[in-house]
Amino acid sequence: MVEFQWGAVLLATALAFVLGGLWYGPLFGRAWMAAHNFTEADLARDFKPLRTYGLTALLALASALAFAVFLARISHPCSSRGRGNRAVTGCTQ
Repeated sequence: MVEFQWGAVLLATALAFVLGGLWYGPLFGRAWMAAHNFTEADLARDFKPLRTYGLTALLALASALAFAVFLARISHPCSSRGRGNRAVTGCTQ
């Protein structure tokens, strides 16, 4: 079983959600719309907040969780790529 910090996963999810909102909003929203030939009216017409924000939050959670599991696996002392080797750490797995 892989152990990781749920608090860190939830924090990474919230930060990804907030940074994405800033990136596609006040920072580069107009440039993004211009690059894809969107107008405010196009976005407002097809906008469904629950679907848009719910899917964004769910995918941010999935990516944060996958990254946490990846980091937990490679940093485990018994891992083949972890810190140290099995003889030094006394790992018998």
